[in-house]
Amino acid sequence: MASTSTVLARLAQNASTSFVGSSVLSSLRTPSLRRSFVYIAQKRNGFPHARQLFPSELLLPRVSSLGRVNNFSTSSSYYSPAVAEALSEEADVEPSETIPDSSVPFSELEGKIHPNTLKAITVRPFKHTHLSPVQEQILPLLPELALTTEEAAGSKTARDLLVKAKTGTGKTMAFLVPAIESRLNAIKKHVEAKVEEMTSQGITVTATDKARLEHNYAVENAGVLIISPTRELATQIAVEAMNLTTHHRGFGVQVILGGESRGRQLRQWRGRKDIIVATPGRVIDLLESEESVSQAMKSTKLLVLDEADTLLDMGFQPDIVRISSYLPKTSERQTFLFSATVSRKVEEIARVTLSSKYRYINCVSSDDSPVHAHIPQYHTVLPSGEHALPHLLRVIAHDQLTKQKEGTKSKIIIFFSTTKMVQIFSELLRMSAISLPCGRQTTIYEMHSKKDMDRRISTSRNFRQDDGPGSILVTSDVSARGVDYPGVTRVVQMGLPASKEMYIHRVGRTGRGNSKEGRGDLVISPWEMGFLQSRMKDVGLVPVTVDGIKGEVEELAKELADSTPAAKLIPGRTSSLGHRMPTARSYLPTFSTLDSAAGAATSSIGGQEYSETYMSQLGFYLGHTEELGLRLNEVADGLGRYFQQMGALEGPPAMSRAMAERLQMGSAKRQRGGQRSKNPAWGTFATGSNNRGLGRNEGRRSSWESGGSGFRGEVGSQRDRQPPRFRERSEGGSDGGYRGSSRGSGSGDWATEKRSGSSGRSGPHWSGRGHVSSRSPRDFKSRD
Repeated sequence: MASTSTVLARLAQNASTSFVGSSVLSSLRTPSLRRSFVYIAQKRNGFPHARQLFPSELLLPRVSSLGRVNNFSTSSSYYSPAVAEALSEEADVEPSETIPDSSVPFSELEGKIHPNTLKAITVRPFKHTHLSPVQEQILPLLPELALTTEEAAGSKTARDLLVKAKTGTGKTMAFLVPAIESRLNAIKKHVEAKVEEMTSQGITVTATDKARLEHNYAVENAGVLIISPTRELATQIAVEAMNLTTHHRGFGVQVILGGESRGRQLRQWRGRKDIIVATPGRVIDLLESEESVSQAMKSTKLLVLDEADTLLDMGFQPDIVRISSYLPKTSERQTFLFSATVSRKVEEIARVTLSSKYRYINCVSSDDSPVHAHIPQYHTVLPSGEHALPHLLRVIAHDQLTKQKEGTKSKIIIFFSTTKMVQIFSELLRMSAISLPCGRQTTIYEMHSKKDMDRRISTSRNFRQDDGPGSILVTSDVSARGVDYPGVTRVVQMGLPASKEMYIHRVGRTGRGNSKEGRGDLVISPWEMGFLQSRMKDVGLVPVTVDGIKGEVEELAKELADSTPAAKLIPGRTSSLGHRMPTARSYLPTFSTLDSAAGAATSSIGGQEYSETYMSQLGFYLGHTEELGLRLNEVADGLGRYFQQMGALEGPPAMSRAMAERLQMGSAKRQRGGQRSKNPAWGTFATGSNNRGLGRNEGRRSSWESGGSGFRGEVGSQRDRQPPRFRERSEGGSDGGYRGSSRGSGSGDWATEKRSGSSGRSGPHWSGRGHVSSRSPRDFKSRD
C-alpha cells in the first residue's frame, strides 16, 4: 500500500497549479484537517417572507470542535468562546439584504479575482448577484489594486485608498476582497520566486514542496492587518472574512481582541497569518511584548483602518501611529482607510498612514443626509440635575405610550459616554421601571466595555430578539457603530457625545434601512449648550422643554384612558404557550407617582458611587472639551452641581487629587493661551467629603462651596510634582474617561498611571474621610 505522503503527492500533482495556494492545499487537506466550520442554507429565496439572515449565521461550529479551526499543519488555531458564539449566532452586523444593488453584476469580476473568491460571493455562502454602490467603485480596480509592491513599482495607479462610505453599504466586502486577492498574489509570487531559485540549483520541485513553501511563508509572514475600533465590529469582519475564504482551503483568519485570553491568541498565532483582525490595544500589547508578533508584522502587505473616524473619536490616534511603526513603511505597503466622515482628524491620520499618492473615493452622495434627516431630532436642556432621571423616565414613557397608541412596541437605546454612567443609570432605571407604562414588562439591558465579550454578545442578541412591549438598551458607544437592532423606535443621548460625528452614529441606530420611523432625543445641561451653538447648527435639533415632554406624556395617558378598553391595556409579552398576557390598567394613576419613584431611586445610591461616576464623567469631558466647544471651568462646576442635585447631596462629589491637578494644569494652559479662567481656586480641594451615603461625614462642610467653583485646602506647588499621565480610551470599548497605562484594565473609567512605591495600586484618590487613599474609582466593586 502506498504511503500517505505518496498518495498526497500524487493528488497534488493532479491538481491545477494556476493558483498555488488554493488548489494545492485543497489536494493536501485530509478529512481530519478540514475546516471546523460547516455551512448551512443561507438565503431562503423560495420564501420571500422569511426573516433576514446575517453573515455570521452562515457559519455553525461543529459540536465536537467548538471554537477550534485547524490549519494546514497539525497545529490548531483557537477562538475564544465569545468569538465562537459570534460565529454561530447572530452577531452585531448589518443585514446585507438592505444594501441597495448597483447595475453591475459580480460576474463582471470573472478573471479579475480568484475563482474561489468569486464562488463564495455568487454561489456559497453569499449568493450575491450585483455589487453594492461602494463595491462598484472599488472592486473593478482589481487586479491592479492587489499587485505586490514590486509589481506596482512602475505603475502610476494609486494603490492606497481613502474611502468615505457609511456603515451598512457593503464596505466590509469592498476591502476584504482586495485584501484576500493581495494575500493570494503575495503568496503566489513568493512561491514562484522560491521555485525558480530551487530549479536553478538543479532541485526538482514537487507540488508538495510548493505547498510547504506556501504554508511556511503564510505562517512566518503576516499578510493583512485590519484594525477595528470595537470587539463587536472586529468579530463581524472576521466572520465575513471566513465566509469569503470558504473555498480557499487552509486560509487563516486570526482574531486579536482585548478582553480575550492572551495565551489563546498566542497559540493561535502559531498558525497561518493571512488576515489578522484586531482591536488597537491588544495588538499593541502583543507587538510590544511578543517578538514572534512584531517579527511577523514586519512583512505586512496591507493595513486596513475600518471606521477610522470612530477610531479617532475614541482616542486611538496615538495607537494607530504606534502600530504603523511596526509595519513596513508607507512606500512598501498598502493602506486602506475607510470612514463614514472625513473630518480634520481623519485627514491628519491619512497624512500619516497613506502614501502621498492615494486615491480618494467618495461613496456618500451630496444629497445623502448623514444625520438621517427623515428622523425627527429634539434637544432638551435640564434646569438642574434633579430632573435627569424623572425626565428620562418621561421620555421613555412618551415612547411607550406613543407606540401603544399605534399598536406597536417600544424599543429604545439610551447612550451615555462612560461606563459608570451606564452602570448607575441602568440601576436607577431598574429601580424605577415600575412607574413606566409597561411597568414590570419593561426589560432593561446594559452594555459597556467592562462586560466581557460573552455577555456583550448575549446582551446584544437578547435585545435584538426582544419582542416585548418595552425594551431598553442602556449602553456606551460600543453600540454606536456597525450594529443593527431592528425596530429601534427612539435613540436618547444623555449628555454630550464625543463629537458631532458620534452624535450622527448614535442617531443612526433608529430609522434603519427603508424605515422612516424613529426619533432622536438629546438631553443636556445648560453648560453643555456650547456644543449645540458651535457644532450642531446645521443639524436642526428642535428644542423641547422638560415641562413640554411632561405635558405630552400626560396628554397621551389621558387620551388612551378615554379611548376603547383595549387601548387601556399595557401591551404584554407572549408567554411560552404562545398567547399574550396583558395587564389591564390605566397609566394615569402611575404617571403621578413618577417623580416620587425617581426620587426614591436616586436617594438609594450612595455618595461614593456618585463620586466615582462624577470622576468618570469629568475625565471624559477633559478629553473632549475643545472639540465640544466647552470651557474647562464650566465643565467642572456644572458636573459637580449636576451630581449634587441629582443625588440630593450636601455638596458636590469628592474629587481626587490627581483630577484636581489635571484641572489646574488645564486652567493654566488656557490662561497662557489667552483665555482667562473663571476658577482661580483650582488646585485646592477639600480634605473631606460629606456626601450623603458615606456615613462617617454627616454634618461636615461641603468639599465645594455651595454653588461655588473652588476647592478648599491646599494642593501644593505643581512645579514639585510630575503630573499623572492619562489615556482617553480603554481597550476594545468606546466609553469615555481616562485610564492608566495598564492595558488589562478594560474599563472606560478614570484611573491614574501606576506609580512607584504604591504597591501596584493606582495613583492617589481623595477619599471622603480626610486622608489620601490609594484606591481609584476602579477599585470599588461595580454593580451589574
